[in-house]
Parts: sequence; structure tokens; C-alpha cells
Amino acid sequence: MSILKVLTYPNPILKTKSEPVTKFNQELKKLLADMTETMYQKDGVGLAAIQVGKPIRAMVIDVGKPDPAALLAATDSNNPNSKSQKLIPNLVKFVNPEILEAEGETKYNEGCLSVPEIHETVVRSAKVKVKAQNEKGEEFIIDADGLLAICIQHELDHLEGILFIERLSRLKRELLKSKLKKLGKK
Repeated sequence: MSILKVLTYPNPILKTKSEPVTKFNQELKKLLADMTETMYQKDGVGLAAIQVGKPIRAMVIDVGKPDPAALLAATDSNNPNSKSQKLIPNLVKFVNPEILEAEGETKYNEGCLSVPEIHETVVRSAKVKVKAQNEKGEEFIIDADGLLAICIQHELDHLEGILFIERLSRLKRELLKSKLKKLGKK
């Protein structure tokens, strides 16, 4: 596996709408593995293929899941680790994802590997039902809420050529303009 270069704002490739994946082969598996390694190395929770310069409808997400042993320890008042919440990896690879249903509304302070140093509150659907394929081309459906639902929507935006900063009000974007210009000069 290798670490890939993550494109950053204002790279025009990030505005590209990604194409559906039609070949489920070793090249796709390697790309998804490299994207996963890159996401972990950069301390991200999601990464879309377009962020590494590949305009295909593929993304990886890992928001973790609670460690059952840590949850058990949390109930043990004699355990010094009882207050820390530990997560174990829970990687999901999405190919050709699409939202079938969305409901509710939630706000979350989002960041992005392609827009470093910027974190802003974005409004998203609270729950989503997503249909996708795995790296073998097998279809699956996932019901998501919480951080997973937010990440799915964030990464799907990337596949449409949309950065999370475009989900902010015009006023908020104007206020961020100087910070964004500095990013563009790096």
C-alpha cells in the first residue's frame, strides 16, 4: 500500500463530477486500499477518490465503533480507563454510492483533508439510507445516522464536485475568504 497525495483547495480537479465505476478489478482494490492507508495516515475519517485525483465514484469511511471491552471497562468504577471511550476500526468502502432516503436535520462542525485548517458547522440530513457496491461489485444497503451519516454525505458531495465550504452561507464564505486565499497560496 502507498500513501497518496491529497489534493487541496483550490485545485480545480476537486470540482470535477466523478464517473461511475464499471470495472471491479485489482486496480480498484489497490486504489481503495491506498485511499484507506492515506485516510488513516492523515487522521481522516473519510476520503473520496476525487480527493486523490481519481474522478470515479468511490470513497472510504471509518468513523470507528465503540470497543466492547472499553464499554465494559466504562462500567467498572475501579478501572482507571473507565472514562475514556475507545473506538475500533470500522472501515466501509463505497463504490457507486447513492442516497436512497434522507430524513431529519443535524449540524456538525466539519473539516476536510482537502480544505485543511478550516472547520465550520454544516447542516446535513440526520439519517440516510445508502445503496452502494463493495470493491467486488456486490451491492449493499446501509442505514446510517450520527457521524457516519454526516461523513457519507460529505464524501458524496466530493463525488459531485462540491466542497463542504460551499454548503456554508455566502456571508460565512466571505468571512473565510482570506483564510481560503492563504490555503490557495500554499
